[in-house]
Amino acid sequence: MKCFAWSPDPVFDDLFAVGSASGRVDLIRLEATRVARNNVLSSGPVVTLPVRNSRSCNVLAFCNVDPNYLAVGLDKVRGDSSLIWDIQSATPSFSLSLPSTLDEEAVSNAVLGRPQPRMARADVISHRTDGRVLQQHAPTEILSALAFLPQSTHLLLAGISARWLRLFDLRTPKPTTTNIATKVHGIATSPIDPH
Repeated sequence: MKCFAWSPDPVFDDLFAVGSASGRVDLIRLEATRVARNNVLSSGPVVTLPVRNSRSCNVLAFCNVDPNYLAVGLDKVRGDSSLIWDIQSATPSFSLSLPSTLDEEAVSNAVLGRPQPRMARADVISHRTDGRVLQQHAPTEILSALAFLPQSTHLLLAGISARWLRLFDLRTPKPTTTNIATKVHGIATSPIDPH
């Protein structure tokens, strides 16, 4: 395990992502361990998000506004990029029995009524890429830090190659970027001030 991130999803409040040294990201629910047989804890359902070329996963970031978006920051590899995943298709795999405190209407609204604007799907460079990949960014660069802006579905801050702080606007398939020359080792956003 190289990194992890908790999902802000209100339906699956125990979902987290784990990034590995091979670049693979596993989505895991902790609640699944409560359904263990004979008091033996199990890992429960795991959904794996693979990469084309093996390299280290340095950082993960869920979008707070739409928790279906997961940004994955990877080490550089020639001809390959870091990824933005839409994990909505994986959520049925995590369904255990829903807690009685959640009403069915709230669950269906969370699944069907996703926030706007939606992230645009970019043309996938390779036909071998997983269909859950929405966009690819920072080819041949190392991503060391990631954070979605707190009240946004489409603005992503990234620390790139220990040289840049880059802001991606993900509303278009070919996003616009703003760069600031600085060394970035971590990013933290304020939940109070979106700027």
